[in-house]
Amino acid sequence: MPPVLRYWVPFIVYLGFLTYLLFKPSLPEISMPYFDKAAHLGFFAVLGILVLRIFHPIEQHWSLTKCIKVALLGTLIYGMITELGQAMTATRSAEWGDLFMDGLGGAIGGFCYYPIKVRCCHSEPFGSAQGRLREESSEISL
Repeated sequence: MPPVLRYWVPFIVYLGFLTYLLFKPSLPEISMPYFDKAAHLGFFAVLGILVLRIFHPIEQHWSLTKCIKVALLGTLIYGMITELGQAMTATRSAEWGDLFMDGLGGAIGGFCYYPIKVRCCHSEPFGSAQGRLREESSEISL
């Protein structure tokens, strides 16, 4: 599979699945308090990870802070669009709490992306190449 598809296909499939769930007229009622908020948090954390995977060719030297910001921004934009869409339907409603949990989930996904990437992909931590360059340049000057 071409690298572009390897990163985009999971994102698009998951986005379609998530959009289906967010606009489905009725979902099963679960009596656990704040279950819907926990669901938003979890689903959007996964979305935050997938958002960062799209940027894989260029994010290799991003700081953890930048990854969190990109995931947060990407998931918040999608969260705002879906909450606005839900407000326009008869069977769903928009809530600020859902949008907050969407953003928090995206930020958590951005934070979790780093250890997942290092563990699963055996890639170097953020900024490692830059650190090596600094070490090599300091060795040369000695």
